[in-house]
Amino acid sequence: MTKVVFETSTLADVLKKASLVAPSRGEAFDKAAGVLITVARDIDQIMVQATNLEIFYTEWISPVSVTLPDGVDEVKWRLPSRSTAAIVGSFPIGSGKEVWLEQPAGTNTLKIGSGRARGSFQLIDTKYYPVWDIFDPDDLTDVEDFGARLAQVEWACSDEVETSFNGVNLTGDYAQATDRYRAARVPLKVDADTAWPFAESVTVPSRILSQIMKQSGQAAIGCTPTQLLVLPNEHVQIRANLFGQEYMSLAKITGQEYTHTVPVNKAGLLEVLNRVQLMAGSDRLPSMRMFIGKGEIAAMMEDVEEGHLGDILETPGYCDHERVQIVFTPKFLIEALDKCPSAKLTFSYDASNPMKIIKIDDGAGYEAWVMTRRPNAPSQGE
Repeated sequence: MTKVVFETSTLADVLKKASLVAPSRGEAFDKAAGVLITVARDIDQIMVQATNLEIFYTEWISPVSVTLPDGVDEVKWRLPSRSTAAIVGSFPIGSGKEVWLEQPAGTNTLKIGSGRARGSFQLIDTKYYPVWDIFDPDDLTDVEDFGARLAQVEWACSDEVETSFNGVNLTGDYAQATDRYRAARVPLKVDADTAWPFAESVTVPSRILSQIMKQSGQAAIGCTPTQLLVLPNEHVQIRANLFGQEYMSLAKITGQEYTHTVPVNKAGLLEVLNRVQLMAGSDRLPSMRMFIGKGEIAAMMEDVEEGHLGDILETPGYCDHERVQIVFTPKFLIEALDKCPSAKLTFSYDASNPMKIIKIDDGAGYEAWVMTRRPNAPSQGE
């Protein structure tokens, strides 16, 4: 019999992160489904791993106790990721709360229990599970707020998987993302004296990466010819494949100049936009009309069957021109504002050209651009 006992909170936390990485469908699911737990004799920590074949996640956690049969030096358990994480996460968490995993000798079943709860899993074959190396932390470079910076721009990535726009581009000075209709960038400085290959920018799959790192502050990062290496802390290592496609230059977007800029309170503008977008109804690609001028920013949405809703944010001393109409996809604009880390920001536009892409800037490095839509346009980008 092999048995491992964990503090419930410890195991729940690592399984939650590993399940974000583990695939749930497609080719990656066929090759790398589940979470791999490795228990080894004479090693104080248990290794938990997951991969979707783009991101390779490894974390070491300390158990309460380990029991291995005589003559067995290592045991590997491959478990269904989503259900295991959900079940362990449902157990009571707190001081003294424990969960145990036990494999009876000669079986392919892993029993699980906490308090009076009992269950079991059929183990998945570990024979063909991908294997990756542990890298040397001494070869990496410290970068402040790496995970947070990725999260601030990844909202602008494309949802199309087979494109470099699906990732965040790292230039050595900035982390940036675009899907050609919206864009965002933040400062992300990496020491130019390291082996980091920033002579050419690199692009990484960021959505999952930012989620599993969102609570991290400083991280150590590095690069191989094909992978980004990330060390959020001494217990976690992450490998992320680099995209092969060349990334689009954002110079035409970031070089825009504007005739009008208005300072606004982020919370106040978001309150107006979130309230008005409630009128979107079931429209798959709703449009929001914004009227700027005469000391006000007004937003309005309408549904031909249900009605309309509008709201106004006053901007005394600004927007003193005649009202102009700018049309947006509300989701894009709201995400751009929501990811802004500062409470105050500037909203830049061109009153003589309301079709021009608009800019959001917090004055501390966060910049975002959102493409406008033609009035009454049926979809973004047409």
